[in-house]
Amino acid sequence: MADFEVKLRKRIRDCDPISLMRLLFHQGYGREQIFFCSHPDICSREALFEEIRFLKRPYAHVLISVNMGLLSAQSPLPSYFFKRMESDVIDTAAFVQFIQFFDHFLLLNFFRSVYPETDTRIYRDYEKEQRITLQMLALRSPVTLHWIMAAVFPELLVRVEKASLKHNANLKIRPFVLGETRFGRNAVLGGRMRQAARGLKVELCTDSESASCGSPWMQVIEKRLRETVFPVLGAVGVELEIVLVLSGQRNRVVLRSGASLGYDVLKGGEAGYRYLPVFSGTILH
Repeated sequence: MADFEVKLRKRIRDCDPISLMRLLFHQGYGREQIFFCSHPDICSREALFEEIRFLKRPYAHVLISVNMGLLSAQSPLPSYFFKRMESDVIDTAAFVQFIQFFDHFLLLNFFRSVYPETDTRIYRDYEKEQRITLQMLALRSPVTLHWIMAAVFPELLVRVEKASLKHNANLKIRPFVLGETRFGRNAVLGGRMRQAARGLKVELCTDSESASCGSPWMQVIEKRLRETVFPVLGAVGVELEIVLVLSGQRNRVVLRSGASLGYDVLKGGEAGYRYLPVFSGTILH
């Protein structure tokens, strides 16, 4: 028996369904080579999986015993069948094998429903479907945006409110002619101006400058925004301003890998709150 198989048999009770399936796929097993069956027992077990067997005949396949299903302690089958099995009135081995045929499809469909991202028959691209579903919500609502940001940044305290935001906007203006152009709201010297826009302001609050992974929060926030939040909000277009709020700490300014130069606190400075701008503008694909 391969070393991988020995280790997995010893730790099968520590596995969860999706991790176990991905591990078996990585080892070269296909979906048609993985079978589930319920573990016959009258007592509930703490672990989901009870045993895993690697069989070579009639072909290489895996048989996984699960502490749920038609023969488990929570079985929906009438007690009549179990009483007949205990009294040896029927061929127990043949009956178990017959029931396990249905067990496989019931358990497989159950795991597919719990982890829909693994079932390509329903969702070819599960992440894309999630984004489409989210876009059906009122993404410009402070409540919805607060829910999204809190899910993406569970380590931080999130505050969302409506605000009047100021962005730099390019304007097409006529040449300024002395004696003809009137000063006012529509007269601008230069090609850019500060224009107020109604939008949402997000404050991400923490008392630590670094995340648990060791990277500065600025880098972590920018990465999560770029990979997760912006693709969702960009479909509807949102005027957004994001600020990182750090509680002041009296630390030395150190030139080191990962330091946020310009954001580190001077030694002996007063404790307070620092507002670090993360993003300000329109999110639109």
